[in-house]
Amino acid sequence: MALAVLIAGSTGVLSHFKDVTPAAVVASTVVENTNVARTQAQRMLLTRSAVLDRAATLKANDMLKNQYFAHRSPSGVTPWYWFDKAQYKYLRAGENLAVHFDDSAELVDAWLHSPSHRANIMNGAYTEIGIGMAKGTFEGVPTTFVVQLFGTPRPATKQGAAVGLLDTNEFRVVSESSDVAPHELATIERTTITTQHTFVPIAIIVFLIGALFLAIHICLRCLARSCTHISFIMLGAILVLSLIITYTVRMMLMGVI
Repeated sequence: MALAVLIAGSTGVLSHFKDVTPAAVVASTVVENTNVARTQAQRMLLTRSAVLDRAATLKANDMLKNQYFAHRSPSGVTPWYWFDKAQYKYLRAGENLAVHFDDSAELVDAWLHSPSHRANIMNGAYTEIGIGMAKGTFEGVPTTFVVQLFGTPRPATKQGAAVGLLDTNEFRVVSESSDVAPHELATIERTTITTQHTFVPIAIIVFLIGALFLAIHICLRCLARSCTHISFIMLGAILVLSLIITYTVRMMLMGVI
């Protein structure tokens, strides 16, 4: 008797535990069931793309060959590499992964019961779909890797799209999607790094302001005691500190520091 349990984790990863039999997942059935679900949700049908099929098959074969199950390979290859490898130019792209499933309907149903995977399937921005499979052994179990890719073809003058990934565990169904272009993602990463270090210029400004108030205090005391030459020195220090603070704040606002 087969036992199936679906456990949703905080990362949106699903675990699928069952008695594994020789794989019988059919690509055309996965596409058909996906489109049935989209029709029921009043989404347009996805057109099967031979180019996306090729990209998905390349990814599935790579996971089988290198014995991993994740969006990013152990060597750091991202999902978007396979789109490029198959020469699929896209505006938007998404990826669903599955392993250890032996029934097409059950597989699609599992994806639909995961919010992150369902979001990929129901994304109205996608117009094409591709399915790739690789049969073999993974972690000592006969199985089939299934890769479901989504895409929106890119006009020649547009930019492509991609995003960050989700981690996975064994017996998984995983999904990933984004509207963010690669160059925009790089910008986000650089901005994040800069933001993490804003405490440095802030600390400098706090120090300079403290020094400025100290200089003003010394200057006022010197004026009260008629120490004219020291007062002029401290006034000069106050002017220099004011200029440095103004310059530092300006550079922070410009994003230079």
